[in-house]
Amino acid sequence: MKEKPIQKTRRVLLLILFTFFIFFPFYWTFLMSIKNPIDVTNYPPKFIFQPTAENYLWTLGLVKQQEVTAGIRGQPLPPEFVRAFVNSLMICGGTIAVSLSAGVFAAYALSRFSFPGKENIAFTFLSFRFAPPLVIIIPLYFVYQRLKLYDTFAGLILGYQLITLPLTIWLLRIAFEEIPKEID
Repeated sequence: MKEKPIQKTRRVLLLILFTFFIFFPFYWTFLMSIKNPIDVTNYPPKFIFQPTAENYLWTLGLVKQQEVTAGIRGQPLPPEFVRAFVNSLMICGGTIAVSLSAGVFAAYALSRFSFPGKENIAFTFLSFRFAPPLVIIIPLYFVYQRLKLYDTFAGLILGYQLITLPLTIWLLRIAFEEIPKEID
């Protein structure tokens, strides 16, 4: 059945409204990032302003906070962004490496080999995702204290495996099942 013009217009307007609703917070955040600190706190908000990259330069540690034109309430805070960003990249990279290293082999075995309890094992991996992470925090804390993993990159990477590894195994298993066995 052909769609009536009024229905098509209504559908397009709803899609435009939905798109605006989804992307407006990102747009607003970007606008705030290129405003001077004084312009950010102005009421009513200014929509016509002089854009600046000083906030990004300060965050990356390329200029001192006092050099930013308006200053952030006069509080010179040393930017720790670069160190935090590098730490995040190291933890993220380590988590991905460990998760893929273990997950590829487990997923391949679950997708290609036939053995008793295969589906139960696969579902057990997925069921680890059902438990809220708060359930394991206290036992994990005591284990980390004993193994001296508390407040280390390795401890954080291993802790993230409880979240990422089951999902990695499940998704890779599905991907391996789509590959024809003749290619192996």
